[in-house]
Amino acid sequence: MRETRLFLDQCAERIIFPLERRVARPRSFKRRGNRASASRGSLAACATAACSLLLITAPLGVPAQAANGPVVDPAIARSPELSETTRLSDRRFVVTGDRAWALGAADGTYPAAGFHTRGEMGGFWLPNLKLLDGMWFNINGDWIGKANKTTSGWGYVRADLPTTHGVSASRTDFVPRGVSGALVGLSLRSERTRIITLRADAHSELMSSYPWGETKPSQTLVNLPDSVSVPGKHLLFRDKGKPQSPNFEFHDWAAAFGSDLSPYATKTGKDFRGPQDPAVICPASGPSAPPQPERCDDTEYGNGAGGQLAYKIRLRAGEVKTVWFAVGGSASGPALARAELRKALDKPEAAIRGVVRYREGLNERSDVSLPGNPLLARSVAWSKQMLAASEQRVEDLKLRAVRAVRRTHRRWGR
Repeated sequence: MRETRLFLDQCAERIIFPLERRVARPRSFKRRGNRASASRGSLAACATAACSLLLITAPLGVPAQAANGPVVDPAIARSPELSETTRLSDRRFVVTGDRAWALGAADGTYPAAGFHTRGEMGGFWLPNLKLLDGMWFNINGDWIGKANKTTSGWGYVRADLPTTHGVSASRTDFVPRGVSGALVGLSLRSERTRIITLRADAHSELMSSYPWGETKPSQTLVNLPDSVSVPGKHLLFRDKGKPQSPNFEFHDWAAAFGSDLSPYATKTGKDFRGPQDPAVICPASGPSAPPQPERCDDTEYGNGAGGQLAYKIRLRAGEVKTVWFAVGGSASGPALARAELRKALDKPEAAIRGVVRYREGLNERSDVSLPGNPLLARSVAWSKQMLAASEQRVEDLKLRAVRAVRRTHRRWGR
């Protein structure tokens, strides 16, 4: 038991966010009395989950001024929060809902990440379909710089961004419940009233979650090229056709990206990865693959497209204005993808309040009191949030047995 306690203590102390120093609660959060206690042994699973990573996204960019202060929109709901400021490029963020998730680096970049299909496992995903490699934001011609602080709440993440052309900014990412897509709220503040030009880049990668990079066939054979268009005020990406490989059917995958604002200018093409252009394309994986460079923005598996939306935004002196961007996707054509985008952009403040309340409700189902180790007790509360982030739903999912799984089971003696 003593060894288990030491392990759990070390687990809690190594959580990405130093809990003891950086736990913050908004004034509206009320600490509830202890209603139950738990044995130390029963905490192992939760405390282990609490060692998982919860961080946030923010855009990569050119050097800019340090932020003059955090930009927090009071209309965006908050919960207990944990923050980090160090080694952000080495950390990863994940935000999840029940029908979508997003992953990137904590400094706000979207590096090529993952190994099932090398470099393609980050970005914005539905459970069975990747939508975007990432999204990036530009103010008056310069890309907003790397995040200098990331903060995780219950169901959302927020990044404090450097000041760009006199505009301070933060970014809040979350996934609404019941929506096949994700939301990003870019909160802006200027010390003087002005009109700025805000540009948003998005780069698609409509790719199924299977096959992987080294299966037969692999994604190099079945991942068809994406197309991009601008119907109305949003970018629309499509991957439509039938791969030239046995056992694959015709598909029509789509992702829609944009805001509820109307852009005054649009662009489309193969690039549009913000400051990560020109992209470093790394080789596909495999026994004969050449060495991988230190930085990868995409891989040979990628076959996406890109676009940019430009807006004129009026800022009032000292006031925070949040511009919401979203991506919606579907494996059943563009009409459903655009419907998911509209659903995501409909009352985003209400949607994040719903997410926070849902997560608070899950937290209230149990209460752990460890007077001798409050750090571990708090890690249990956060581990419940980690478990809540594991829920994913998808309809009409087709399952198939693959030889790789059977070989793995035999190797494990099953």
